[in-house]
Amino acid sequence: MLRDHKKAASSYTEAAEIYGRIGQDERRAKALSDAGERYGRDGQYRKAASSYTAAAEIYGRIGQDERRAKALSDAGERYSWDGQYRKAASSYTEAAEIYGRIGQDERRAKALSDAGDRYRWVGQLRKAASSYIEAAEIYRRIGQDDYRADRLRVLGDVYVEQLKYNQAKSCYSEAQAIYSRTGSRYFEWLVQEALHSWTPPITPIDDKFR
Repeated sequence: MLRDHKKAASSYTEAAEIYGRIGQDERRAKALSDAGERYGRDGQYRKAASSYTAAAEIYGRIGQDERRAKALSDAGERYSWDGQYRKAASSYTEAAEIYGRIGQDERRAKALSDAGDRYRWVGQLRKAASSYIEAAEIYRRIGQDDYRADRLRVLGDVYVEQLKYNQAKSCYSEAQAIYSRTGSRYFEWLVQEALHSWTPPITPIDDKFR
């Protein structure tokens, strides 16, 4: 099966080169995205990210913003799988900016959340906090309370890492109130533990516990 993905990626890459020579940019970008998906399935994450990034550049040039943002998000995911978290954060941040311009708030919030996680992983806590704050505000505006609480919870974790305990307490308390209201008992318990111990919750978000 892996061999099939490798062959498919090679075929899509060759198709993209041909489309480039004959000036069919949109089809070239699509072939590059398809190649990126197959490279990812084959475990060649760096090639996958490169293909998605090239596709995003083409989509930007031909004015297809939504597809550009999607390709950037896909690149961010593959950069993450390759351990290139700074590049991943940059890709997600650019995707979020585009989603904001075209009025796709939910996708913007998701991209900001993903960027915040990657910034946090490389110790860029100020950028992580900024991303989480913006994502939480968007989720509040579009009425997605549990996702807002999730962002507030991880923002509280970041504030603890920055020794900003008052801000952390405020975030945890607001997240706890939201979880209590929506019946997310597991996450309410996590925040309660954080408030009592100042130890950031380490269990990742998992919708099956909602």
